[in-house]
Amino acid sequence: MGMKVTYIKHSCFLIEWDECVWIFDYWKGRLPELDRGKKIIVFGSHCHDDHFNPDIVKALKDYSNVEYVLSDDIRFRDEKKIIRLAPGECCETDDGAGNSIMVRTFESTDCGVAFLVAYQSRNIYHAGDLNCWVWKEDNEEENRMMENTYQKILARIKEAAPAIDVAFLPLDSRQEEWSAKGINAFMEAVDAKTVFPMHFWKKYEIIEHLKASEEAKAYADRVMSIQEEGQNFELA
Repeated sequence: MGMKVTYIKHSCFLIEWDECVWIFDYWKGRLPELDRGKKIIVFGSHCHDDHFNPDIVKALKDYSNVEYVLSDDIRFRDEKKIIRLAPGECCETDDGAGNSIMVRTFESTDCGVAFLVAYQSRNIYHAGDLNCWVWKEDNEEENRMMENTYQKILARIKEAAPAIDVAFLPLDSRQEEWSAKGINAFMEAVDAKTVFPMHFWKKYEIIEHLKASEEAKAYADRVMSIQEEGQNFELA
């Protein structure tokens, strides 16, 4: 079974499978026309307005089979089914055709959760705002604590899923020379077959800078080069 990944905006990606469609962290951006026969699952990693926008209801108003899987810090109501998860929780849902989808959450280093979704023998990981958030303005002790916390969470992700097929990971240019610290640590500790950078605030050039860096040399060929909103990627 193949999958089609569409970059919507910021940290929002749409994944289309044969039986269902997943939308992660919708904020803004144009969603493509979707198959009305497929179940749509909307994932929201946390309440920050650049990761969850209630206007997703309007965007999906013409679709009847919609389900939400949300971090429990998101205050949102809809007549559609909503599953709320705290960090460290699991749930099982389905793709609308009777096939199981297992969702597991991990605590974030910022807010809400990161998602690990197991479906059709594949593991899909969306970090939300789980990242190694080190900043120049923070003191050395704070940054060291952040790095230690992030490494501990990565160890738990590795234990839960020894193989990650697709990972959506923050690459935030505001961290300047430390922007790739989180993604490099993830690939060293957990690894993934395919990587989609996100949360780069339209600074598309940072992706190619990452791929050209010495730190990313071992995995650069697995990083997808995102160049525009609405760009599609076909994965086998």
